[in-house]
Amino acid sequence: MLCINYAVFTAVVSDAKVNAIMSPRWVRAIDRAAKELLTNPNIIPTESGALFIGSPSGRCYATDTTCQCKAHQFGQPCWHRGADRLWASYQLRLQHGLTAQDVRAAALAAINAIYA
Repeated sequence: MLCINYAVFTAVVSDAKVNAIMSPRWVRAIDRAAKELLTNPNIIPTESGALFIGSPSGRCYATDTTCQCKAHQFGQPCWHRGADRLWASYQLRLQHGLTAQDVRAAALAAINAIYA
């Protein structure tokens, strides 16, 4: 299981949801991603910053800007990519002591990159 500073993680999740407020599907993906990051023992960060995710569905996914899941194949938000973005934002905040505003800007940029 990932070792997570709950206070920092909660702030990152909150900021991500605010930035995704115009996309209810992304908000749901973020909620699921947050739950999985906190409880799923089968999520492994790689050196490149991507995640290997052992999904409760029994499948394994490697995430970064893409995902192999059906939701992503159909152009929909998936919690796997949401988890990847949350983890990246969380790591940035821990490593650089970013303010909430910095984290919001990074999350918004990541979400915009997905839609680009």
